Amino acid sequence: MKSTVGLIGVGVALTALLVQCVGDSSIPDSGGVDATTDTIATDVANDVPPTDAGSDSDADTASKHAYAANFNGALLVFDMPLTSTSQPTVVLTSNFTQPSDIEIIPGGLQLLVVDGAAGNGPKLFVFDLPITQTSAPKTAVALDFQAIDGTFDNEGNLWVAGFGNKIEKFTMPLSSGQQPAQTVVMPTGPLFGINVTNSDDLFVGGNGHLYRLALPSDAGVYPDGGLDNQKIAAPTGIAFTNSALFISDLSGKAVDDLPAPIQSTTQPTQVGLTVLNQPTRLRFTSNGTLGVADGVRGIVMLDAPAFATANVIVPAVDGGPVTNIRGICFGP
Repeated sequence: MKSTVGLIGVGVALTALLVQCVGDSSIPDSGGVDATTDTIATDVANDVPPTDAGSDSDADTASKHAYAANFNGALLVFDMPLTSTSQPTVVLTSNFTQPSDIEIIPGGLQLLVVDGAAGNGPKLFVFDLPITQTSAPKTAVALDFQAIDGTFDNEGNLWVAGFGNKIEKFTMPLSSGQQPAQTVVMPTGPLFGINVTNSDDLFVGGNGHLYRLALPSDAGVYPDGGLDNQKIAAPTGIAFTNSALFISDLSGKAVDDLPAPIQSTTQPTQVGLTVLNQPTRLRFTSNGTLGVADGVRGIVMLDAPAFATANVIVPAVDGGPVTNIRGICFGP
């Protein structure tokens, strides 16, 4: 957690902001050690890899494609299984500025791209599947802040987080001109990683804080007594297994493994140190491999159960499409 690699465009500001605010104690946390740990063990233990989980081996055919967000302005589509020589079958650049997250929309028929760049206005893009070289957004929703990451809760609502200290909820289906259905103000910001467990507990992290709050909630502010774990320098992506929470740590150049039951005092174990450089969004495949979008290395697939080595790295190539990767997901 000692160094940070410079990023491009918004990424430069992102990195500087993370370094500046890591460990910031000027804003009080929201309760120290979590007082409601009785549910946290089951929150994570009951979780399974996401429904859009895919495969990086011939033995697992749950998904046909990997989707990656190139922060330089492209959506990439790869055929599965991934190999270290994989090349994108589709490179879609129209409409994008700096896409940073990709999600399969519940139902599996559409793809969501979060593009939080300020230049052309931050937006959410919805595409029908399959993605081809002529695909165009079916829907574009303007945002009122620079969103970085998104996730769907168990009711099918979309939650987005990014620059600033708020998270916003959108009901589905998305439509042009749609406004957020709910805004929750968090104690600190920016917030670059967000995910929801099967128990509808939302984890959101950034700037040295990993927060947890229960959903649904009508509160417009972060509720007192929620979890605030400050053991990770720069959370930028969140994923779950059946027994642990995995957080990508941008400045630590690693993924932090937090075993359940998660509390504010839970210490993480760093994994992937020898193969990661700038990890951002995370996604598990259905066979337990951890896919990491790495802004420097490319797409890194970490082997279970130790997640210390990579069976596949789709390498970043200067000037090529597989560079500055920030988002990854697997699906139809």
